[in-house]
Amino acid sequence: RDGVEWSEPSVILNETKSAFDGRKFLSPSVLFLNEEYVMWTVEYEEGKRYVVRRTSLDGLRWSDPAKTRLQADYALPEPWHLDVAEDGENLLLLLTAAGNRGEGAELHSGYSGDLGYSWTIIKRLIEPGYFFEEKRVYRSSLVPQNDGLHGLYYSSMSANGTWNIAYLPVGRENFGTPAYKV
Repeated sequence: RDGVEWSEPSVILNETKSAFDGRKFLSPSVLFLNEEYVMWTVEYEEGKRYVVRRTSLDGLRWSDPAKTRLQADYALPEPWHLDVAEDGENLLLLLTAAGNRGEGAELHSGYSGDLGYSWTIIKRLIEPGYFFEEKRVYRSSLVPQNDGLHGLYYSSMSANGTWNIAYLPVGRENFGTPAYKV
């Protein structure tokens, strides 16, 4: 309740198969929408990665995963990591798309107007321009701010293999949502 004292941990989602058995899930993102918890994860099944959606009334027992639809007007590598944030009538998506083991990871932005059943991917959000982003832009998170912007925190790898964390304020126009014309 206070962010300092915590209850005992509980398992809320468990995968019994190993990644070598053809299934795993990555990068959960959870929001409380319309009186239920909604979780999105990137899941690996039979050699392909998908963004899936689950719901729960209590945050402990979850529905079966349902694959969501990703739509982009350009070639999009497979999903790797994600973060979902609420913003007015739309949900905002940060999607790291990459090859196997995160090779060639790129950060993309998008939105959903249907509670995260489908996603419109707008663009590659960051074009690496700094030394600390030379090898890849990786896992990211959005934090709403009072000024209408979101704080984008993202990890990146430099050419020498050093991991970094960066902060960048981003506006709604970075996600191309129809409710927010530039």
